[in-house]
Amino acid sequence: MQLMDAARQQRFTVVIVEALDRLSRDMEDLAGIHKRLSFQGIEIQAVHDGTADSILIGIRGLVGQMQREDGAKKVRRGMAGVIRDGRHAGGACLRISSRSRQPR
Repeated sequence: MQLMDAARQQRFTVVIVEALDRLSRDMEDLAGIHKRLSFQGIEIQAVHDGTADSILIGIRGLVGQMQREDGAKKVRRGMAGVIRDGRHAGGACLRISSRSRQPR
């Protein structure tokens, strides 16, 4: 939200990103960010792709969203395998001491 607030205040004229998926990996979000920045006269420059236009935003938004969804499916499939093997799929377990507290 800080980026959009600064854009409304005309504090910059260009956003430079390594890749468009650094802004968002959701098609709708990326398109909305591009639309709002374009309305303010601010362009998005991607290091390897150059100036982002509607076509590039659409393509990169689609690819980013597909990668995000594919990654989520792989994580769920991996966690199901861990559970099937009888292991804990929730990450590292914390060890909590069973010693009672001493009164102060």
